[in-house]
Amino acid sequence: MQDRQSITDMKCECFSKPQVCIICNKKAELWAPRAGTPGFRAPEVLLKYLDQTCAIDIWSAGVILASLLSGRYPFFRNTDDMMALAEIASLLGTKKICREGKRLGRIITLASPNREKAPLDLKVVCEKLRPQGTERDFPNQAYDLLGRLLDPNHWTRISAADALEHPFIVSCFEKKDSGSQVESAKAEEKLLPSIVGPLDLAGQIRSRFRTFTEHVELKA
Repeated sequence: MQDRQSITDMKCECFSKPQVCIICNKKAELWAPRAGTPGFRAPEVLLKYLDQTCAIDIWSAGVILASLLSGRYPFFRNTDDMMALAEIASLLGTKKICREGKRLGRIITLASPNREKAPLDLKVVCEKLRPQGTERDFPNQAYDLLGRLLDPNHWTRISAADALEHPFIVSCFEKKDSGSQVESAKAEEKLLPSIVGPLDLAGQIRSRFRTFTEHVELKA
């Protein structure tokens, strides 16, 4: 009992050091659901947050959209949770990820605490990753939707119902229904020959979001 009390009173001595002290070794291991394919897990899953919501699936939809807009699959390639979190931080900025970690009761220690990494422009990133010979300008609305899907804060992340009404999804259906996008659809198929074109993608996303929304409403 005395040994346990003395350990409790002691302070951690391994913070920002390449070692694990006796205090941290005595801490209970965190456990939380970790469902999902590596590379598609939301920040709250990687941070082992217990009260996970359906927003984790919205994040996964954002990763799929990022792959389609960039032509890169998988978009996030690390299978280790901490390295995957580092990848997300390098894209969305360390400040956002650290703030989200604090909101979830987690402390994220950076290798260089004094060197804050600013968020990257999603459109610029996708255009740079896109394979040569597949030049295609997607509307800014597509990147706006991508940013809202990849919001690290699961409380403010766009919902399935709101995603259905996003201008990018709505405009894709309006163009498809008008019958004036045949040539555009062919160009989009050349961009990602192994993946469906964005117009078909929009249809699938809308269908899945609608099913997902109905499922949530039934559960409620």
